[in-house]
Amino acid sequence: MSGRPARNRFAASKLTDPSNDEPPSSVHHSVLQDTQARLTLVNEIMGCIQNIDDLSYVLPASIAEGTAEDEIHRVITTVPGLDPDCPDSTFNRRFDILFKEDAQCRKNGRLHLIRRGEYGMDLVVQYLRSIKWVAPVMNLPGAQEKLVRIIKEMEFLRCAISLNSVSLLIPCSDMTAPEAKKKAKAIGKTPKAKPDAAKSKKSAAKSSASRPLTRVPVLECTPPLPRDTRLDEGRHNHGGNAPEDVDKGGSIEGGDIGLRTGLVTVFCGFFGAEKLLF
Repeated sequence: MSGRPARNRFAASKLTDPSNDEPPSSVHHSVLQDTQARLTLVNEIMGCIQNIDDLSYVLPASIAEGTAEDEIHRVITTVPGLDPDCPDSTFNRRFDILFKEDAQCRKNGRLHLIRRGEYGMDLVVQYLRSIKWVAPVMNLPGAQEKLVRIIKEMEFLRCAISLNSVSLLIPCSDMTAPEAKKKAKAIGKTPKAKPDAAKSKKSAAKSSASRPLTRVPVLECTPPLPRDTRLDEGRHNHGGNAPEDVDKGGSIEGGDIGLRTGLVTVFCGFFGAEKLLF
């Protein structure tokens, strides 16, 4: 045996192979570049899977929740690939059924099989994480395109539906005039002009002038004093000895201070009702 060390059978992480004296060949360079490129794509795909997982928790409540009878659960659990032993074939067939190759599930290009919950996108994330993406048979660029398309759809649903729900909560009166005109122009209607303050006052004055008015007598009423104060003043007016003159309501019989109770009938022209004031 020669004194040369045995050649390393695995691709070195550096361009210079310390296990032998021979310089790296062009084949060695290409293997390193391809391996590094695939590892980069695998990391990007894992990042896409994490994005799908994060977006599945913030989908609006208007998105339907997946069930065991939905298409997602059926395809992920029962549909094999054209080559059942090839994970890439199974992945492509399942995602082509669920999310289509050209993303044209609907006429407007939207994906309609986005579901919330355990049998929705959570099940899709669980399946994606079970795939061995480092396998040589996996078509990483094609898989990345499919995942990016799903991420864009989920972001659209989260943002568009959330903004739509917020806009429904804002009444049209809170918008400024330019915004109201823009919105009316978009839907093909002309907004009604709001009456000015002066015009509204004139119309209110005219309407009030047309109604019959009734003169209402004004009564000058002294506000009632507290019970203790009335008792003290009553005793003072009666010489301090007439507790029987004080009734339960605190009024003084024959005193200068007391409650004058009267029955007044008031006719109100605005309401046409009869009120009794005591």
